[in-house]
Amino acid sequence: ISWNRGAESLYGYSADEVIGHYAGMLAPDAFKDELADVLRRLALGETVERLETTRRHKEGALIDISLTVSPVNNQDGVVVGCSAIAQDITARAEAQRALKHQVLHDALTGLPNRVLLADRLTQALARARRHHQRVAVLFLDLDGFKHVNDGLGHLAGDELLVEVARRLAGCVRSDDTLARFGGDEFAIVCEVASTEVATRFGNRLLKALQPPFTLRGMDMFVTASIGLVVADPDAEPDELLQDADVAMYRAKERGRSRMELFADELRDRASLTLQSSTALRGALERGELRVFYQPILNVDDNRALAVEALLRWQHPERGLVSPDEFIPLAEDTGMIVPIGRWVLQQALRDRAGWEAELPEQAPICLAVNLSARQLSEPALVDDITATLRDYGTDPSSLILEVTESVLMQDPGSLLTLNTIHDLGIALHVDDFGTGYSSLAYLKTLPVDALKIDRVFVDGLATDPDDRAIVTAVLALARALTLNVVAEGVETQQQLSILQELGCDFAQGFLFARPLPYDEFLTWLRTRKWRAPRVGLPHLVAIPTVPKTRPPKSLDTIRALCHDLRQPLAVILLLARAEGGPTRRRMDGILEQAKWLSDMVENVIGGAAHDRAASVDVVDLVARCTLRARPAARCGIDCIGVDRAVAVVAPVALSRAVSCVLDNAVRAAGPGGHVTVEVNDTDSEVTIQVIDDGPGLGKVPTNNSL
Repeated sequence: ISWNRGAESLYGYSADEVIGHYAGMLAPDAFKDELADVLRRLALGETVERLETTRRHKEGALIDISLTVSPVNNQDGVVVGCSAIAQDITARAEAQRALKHQVLHDALTGLPNRVLLADRLTQALARARRHHQRVAVLFLDLDGFKHVNDGLGHLAGDELLVEVARRLAGCVRSDDTLARFGGDEFAIVCEVASTEVATRFGNRLLKALQPPFTLRGMDMFVTASIGLVVADPDAEPDELLQDADVAMYRAKERGRSRMELFADELRDRASLTLQSSTALRGALERGELRVFYQPILNVDDNRALAVEALLRWQHPERGLVSPDEFIPLAEDTGMIVPIGRWVLQQALRDRAGWEAELPEQAPICLAVNLSARQLSEPALVDDITATLRDYGTDPSSLILEVTESVLMQDPGSLLTLNTIHDLGIALHVDDFGTGYSSLAYLKTLPVDALKIDRVFVDGLATDPDDRAIVTAVLALARALTLNVVAEGVETQQQLSILQELGCDFAQGFLFARPLPYDEFLTWLRTRKWRAPRVGLPHLVAIPTVPKTRPPKSLDTIRALCHDLRQPLAVILLLARAEGGPTRRRMDGILEQAKWLSDMVENVIGGAAHDRAASVDVVDLVARCTLRARPAARCGIDCIGVDRAVAVVAPVALSRAVSCVLDNAVRAAGPGGHVTVEVNDTDSEVTIQVIDDGPGLGKVPTNNSL
């Protein structure tokens, strides 16, 4: 028996301290079974080579060694001892352990990463099978973490993640696994007895994040969305992680700062979304996208003043796919940019087609939706300008619709919207009332109309709240001199209420469903107008004040209308003798004169409720012109002085200007031109509206106020 100096240096024991004692004194308790196996193999005459194991130093420290043990036999071949050679590999083993930890743990938080998480989840499922328990996986994602990185920098974001990890770690048990899955995502694996237990645990995690986090001397409130899946032990690890992720995104969709429990239908929906996303990428190239058209009508005379282009996807297997399903996918994937460009091109191409085939029946303007992703594109204005030029379309014939939520999400888009509006393109706020509008911001936007969302129109006849909201929107629009379009009108009762409230335009199934090009042409050919309603529509939010004498300008309008009607009636009698197209054209002119007369009564009636005030007439005229441009197929220019202040009844004057301007636009017709001139002298302000008259009657007019 011997114990050399190398052994004494390695283990710290002298020869006298170990000779005669059991070799197990050097092995830690965790390695006793391994030592017993080595001794068993030696007794059988085997040699154990380069066994990497752990032994204990005399002072208590653990050391890593590479051990080779050979049996020692007597003359008869019987094993009577052994010869052991040990090499200290502690430094190498520590480096390997550090590398392994680095591979399996997150460098920032020190938590297990997704590789170790998958291994721990597999082990948890195995234990659950043995103990007849269930395994819960919770997938947690911080809400709005990007704002922290953007606002305070990535170092502050890292500090927040470390603190979040610390709070979450304080909620888990020793047998649970808390891992950083990546970015601002964390995952927790725990063995539970029931779904109720897992739900309470998830709520505890949410509660732990409620107190503010202090970053760079600032209190920061952070919330999280959690997806929870509770599965039987026979589930697959990858599927559990995927299901928890799907549930987490459902929590995001439902408002964030909450937890959602996974259900099978979520997996089906996620699978369908993935399939649709993949198919959508090639839908444009395969020619599967379609543009349908739905008219926007004047509620008084049923005239189609515009038509909205609506995107549809004709899937080869599923048929027409709902826009609510694929438009968000197009937004997320960025496909909405090329798709939106194609929609504008196709719609302008179709518009040119029906304008050529049905010039008299064709709607005046084309409305196309503009998404948030498109609005953020630097080349948007150039693309729109080029497309209008390619198809020879007057910018005033185009309406771009932007949802209220998009406008509120990106206030920085104001410059782009102003640039678009300066081209002469009208802008409408779509789905108005469903977002969170800032009225202070809304009044700065270059918008021409508000579109009341269908959710409020649906309940007009039954829900007083919906009626109150629509009434308020109409009052707001009047205050901002904006038109209003009611969406989703499906019944005559809804239309009657909208007329009573004084709504300008409407669209919905009552008039026409979204139609493909050929069917829309048929609708244009067969549609009928009706005579406009006579009398003053019911006005909202107008204070009652003592009646005053209408402004002198209204007498001028009345005289103009009276002077116009008599000669037109004589002309009509003469034209009837000619018959054919001439008579039909004269009928149109007479109808125009009657319409103008009715509008005058509207103006004069409204003047009784008007309060005289100091008004910048130039600004008032400019607003009237902006309102007229979207519905005009002719050019409109404002010239004259930059400012002209007068004491007038603003509502009456605004209606008078709009009335005369509308008449001039109709007289100018497609391709014509209208000039509005405002001049200021010491005694009066004059407004002159001049058209070149290539439209109805081909007779130029010059109206002054």
